[in-house]
Amino acid sequence: MMKVLLVRTSSMGDLIHTLYAVDDLAKYRPDIELHWICEESFINIPKLHPFVQKVITFSWREYRQKLWSLETWNTMRAIKDLLREEKYDMVVDSQGLIKSSMIAKFAKAPIHGFDEDCVREKMAAKFYAHRYHVEEKDNVIWKNRQLFALIFGYRDKIDRNQYAANLVIPDEIHLDFLDYDHFHVAVHAASQDCKLWPEDNWRALLQKKYTDDAYPVLLTWGNEKEYQASKRIAEGLDFVYVCPKINLLEVAKLIDLSESVVSVDTGLLHLANALDKPTVGIYPNSSTENTRVENRSWEQVLGGLNTTVTVDEVYKTWNEVLKKKISKVLRK
Repeated sequence: MMKVLLVRTSSMGDLIHTLYAVDDLAKYRPDIELHWICEESFINIPKLHPFVQKVITFSWREYRQKLWSLETWNTMRAIKDLLREEKYDMVVDSQGLIKSSMIAKFAKAPIHGFDEDCVREKMAAKFYAHRYHVEEKDNVIWKNRQLFALIFGYRDKIDRNQYAANLVIPDEIHLDFLDYDHFHVAVHAASQDCKLWPEDNWRALLQKKYTDDAYPVLLTWGNEKEYQASKRIAEGLDFVYVCPKINLLEVAKLIDLSESVVSVDTGLLHLANALDKPTVGIYPNSSTENTRVENRSWEQVLGGLNTTVTVDEVYKTWNEVLKKKISKVLRK
């Protein structure tokens, strides 16, 4: 059994995109014992794939705010000792940053990663003992799948057009607040304001869709600002419900039980994609090049840099992805 450490610390969408490569690894190299190190706030993402045997946290976003604190250095030293005690056979740094390469070095094992043409920060590649060149570097999912396949020797077996994340939500996850058999999920919040879609558009869209199927819509949120926005969107719409505060595994369960997801450019859009739900991504002012959903017909993205996404466009596409997923199910 070969013991491997995967370094992919952030962000949410990038971790989710890596799960497809993990699924390939589970299929073609079941002899691997895979551990994953990531930011504490994203610890539940690796747990969605049963092939990940252990998840270790390294909260760089927190540490860098207290970089001169003795407590911070003691914590990082303890993580370094833990990684060395595991005695890994190799480390895979799929993030390609100087930060991630330094974390990878803690494990004191040969580091594998992208070459200088493919890595996100060229200096990071200098820390790798083994470097790999991949094609289609703008497609993050395929980029990661190629890297894993080259490292672990199954490049000729993977197909660009055949892929799955095969996520498994733990059985103990329950949503006590959920009273509906059929519902949609809307994700209106994003980490950057430029990625937001106007609240009036959300209200108009949800009202328009409700006239079709009379299914309730549940709104997710992650902080107080997003909660207040959820309440404004739901105000006066008795079929729109604001979820209580729930963790990432509970959000995954909610998405998995839903009929479909409409979302701005955020990690939950990619989680819905990985769970193979009918999905519409709204990108009013962000690039669709390397964060796009994959090429299944029931998962579509609208917009791009400096574009306007209308309510009618989203409504039409929403109905189309639902029909295409139903057709796919009926053909099975």
